[in-house]
Amino acid sequence: ACRMLQDVVYWLVSLAGWILADDVTGEVPSVPTNFLDPLIASQPEWSARHLIQALLITADAEASLIAERGPLADEVSPLVGRALCDTFRRLVPSYFVAAKGSAEAGLRVAGEDTVRLGQRACLQMSLSNLQNRGTDPGLAEASTALLLQLARAIRDAPAMQVADFFKVASWETLALAVQQPAGLTALTPTALRDVGEVAASVFAEGSHGIVQSLVAEMQQVTTERETRPTAGTHVLTIVQLLRGFARFGGPRTKLVRTVLLDGLQKSALPVSQAFAQTRVDVPRGLFKLLDEVALSHLAYMDAADTSRFFEICISQVKSHTAFLRTQATGVEESELSVDVTVMLELLPSLLDKDTVDFSDQGAQSWVTPAEIVISALTELIPLLNDSILQYPRISSQYFTMISELMERYPEKLLLLPPEVSVQLFSSLELSVSHDDEEIVRRGLESLAVFATWYSRENSASSNSPPPLQHFLLT
Repeated sequence: ACRMLQDVVYWLVSLAGWILADDVTGEVPSVPTNFLDPLIASQPEWSARHLIQALLITADAEASLIAERGPLADEVSPLVGRALCDTFRRLVPSYFVAAKGSAEAGLRVAGEDTVRLGQRACLQMSLSNLQNRGTDPGLAEASTALLLQLARAIRDAPAMQVADFFKVASWETLALAVQQPAGLTALTPTALRDVGEVAASVFAEGSHGIVQSLVAEMQQVTTERETRPTAGTHVLTIVQLLRGFARFGGPRTKLVRTVLLDGLQKSALPVSQAFAQTRVDVPRGLFKLLDEVALSHLAYMDAADTSRFFEICISQVKSHTAFLRTQATGVEESELSVDVTVMLELLPSLLDKDTVDFSDQGAQSWVTPAEIVISALTELIPLLNDSILQYPRISSQYFTMISELMERYPEKLLLLPPEVSVQLFSSLELSVSHDDEEIVRRGLESLAVFATWYSRENSASSNSPPPLQHFLLT
């Protein structure tokens, strides 16, 4: 009977979310009159308010049940908790917080008291789930998604819409949790990243202190890893949190950006090398962290910071590819493919610096993104045998990158060592016989672009470059 009742509540809560709001677009809602009692069909706004209040009562009842019986009691349903988080996430931009310049009809529908209670319920429900039920992956991710939606909405909302408790000490629970990552190890990588992004959004430039403490803890745990059985999990938790903080980018985030760069410069390589043998997911996580930094901050880095970041990235690639080469006979192909994937994913983000750059470079000179990517490919290409290139995700990333390089920087490819250059063109042989039509197209286009460029630049010579000769002869 309890399970049947929970199923009914789950469907009612989920359906209420769909009736009241269209995903998280923040549109002005309208309750279909067919769902309403004829006596109140002429007052849909009144009905919407009562439906929201019913959801708030349900969330409050769930919280009381957890407090009385504990999070593992039979009466407590993770499915209902997830439905509440998903539904409230939809309600945030429509009813609880309206972005600057958007229509505020939803706020008027809900009413001031309901808005205030809704904001509080979103915060308390998500934090309570993370503290008490964080071991449930689906519920944890739903809770952090709600928390992230709320934080983004509050960050972009007029100050008058935000309840006073958001402006003072109510986020201290989150700050304390983030600065004690050992208590968050049960969360999924996605949930951890979202928690970090929430903290960065809420504390803005003030989050640089949290980043500093996380980096210091990562260094300490790495140093003490021999006496800490869970050191790898602890460090990976910190890395995932830092990925969230790295998403806080833009022209006004220089302080956070500087702290991230300082931390990566001091810690990334030692941490990666320390755990490469025992916890390969740590160096993989670091590559994803570098990718987040590149996506959110690289466009705003000046020449000095850009050079520093590129050096961090290429050092990581060289170190990890060297480790993989020493393990060539002991690493399963499927595992090797994961490592290659995370490194390939980083390269396009570095190359974007050439096209999207909001910094003031001045007169300083620094190594170009193309040169860094070519340097990274010099390390990566020897790992890309024909078998690895059969993995769809790897082949798509790799051939897309080669195609872009040949179109934009064909002259840079001549900087590759001869043996690597031959292997690159050999890989293009595979592309033109691949099962994926898009990869075949990119391979042929790459060869055509490179051959056209080379013939134009060397019209007086009848000789093709050795790698192109190799391709034509085979």
